[in-house]
Amino acid sequence: MQDVLIIGNGFDLYHKLPTRYTDFLFLVRNWDSFYREYTNNIKNDSYKRDHEQIAVRVDDYGKLTKEALEDFVKNASTINPERIDLLNDIISKNAWIKYFMKSGYEKEGWIDFEGEIEKVLVYIERIFHGEINQAAGKLLSATLDPDLFNMIKLLNESTNSLQINVGVISEMEIRSLIFGETKKKLLEELHLALNDLIEALDIYLGEFVENIKPWVYSEQIKALSSINILNFNAKWHSVALDVALGQISKSQKPRKFKEI
Repeated sequence: MQDVLIIGNGFDLYHKLPTRYTDFLFLVRNWDSFYREYTNNIKNDSYKRDHEQIAVRVDDYGKLTKEALEDFVKNASTINPERIDLLNDIISKNAWIKYFMKSGYEKEGWIDFEGEIEKVLVYIERIFHGEINQAAGKLLSATLDPDLFNMIKLLNESTNSLQINVGVISEMEIRSLIFGETKKKLLEELHLALNDLIEALDIYLGEFVENIKPWVYSEQIKALSSINILNFNAKWHSVALDVALGQISKSQKPRKFKEI
C-alpha cells in the first residue's frame, strides 16, 4: 500500500518561496525598473526554454527582494519574453492591481487578499443602493461615511467605469449614477480585471517562482519513494512540491509520485 502525502497551506512558505500576494505586489512596485533592465538583457541573451533553476536572493523568510529581481535580470534567458510582455500589459492597466497599489495593501495571506476583493464589492453595493442619495447638493466628503468616501476615491482612481464627482455632487449626477449603466459597467470591468489578475499571478508563479533554485527543502519528504500526493492548493504548491522531492524540475518528477 502506498502512503499518501497531504499538502496544505504553508507548504510553499516552508520552502522559502516568494508565493505571498505581497511578493507579487513587490514585483509590481518595482516593475518599471525590472522590465526596462530585463528587456535590455534579453536582447543580448535569447530565451532558453530548457534551463537550470537559478540562485535568487530572497530574504531569510523567502520574501522577494530587489536583489532577487537583479538576479532575475542577470538570468533573463530563463524567463519567457512573451509572457513577460503580457504581464507588463496587465500590470499597466489592471484595475485590481491599481487598487491594491493605491490602497497600500500589505497583508500577506491569500484569505486576506480575497477578503479585500469581497470588501470592495460590498462597498460597491453601498454606493449604488441609496447611501449616496443623502449627498445631493452637498460636499461628498462631509456627508458620507469616511470609509465609503475613501473607497469611492480609490475606485475613481483605479477603474475607468466609475468617475464620481467627489466635490459637491448634484441630484442629477446621483440619479444618473444609480439608474444608469455605471454599476453594470463597473462590475464587468472588475470581472475582466480579476481574470487578468489571475493570469498575472500565474505568470509570476511560472516565470519567477518556478525558476528559483531553492535553498530549503524537506529531507523527510525527499526520502520518500512511492507515494500518492493530495495537494489542496496545486497552483501555489506545485513548485514547492518539486523542492520537497529534492530540487528536481517538473519534467524530471519520478513517475512513482502521483498527484490525486
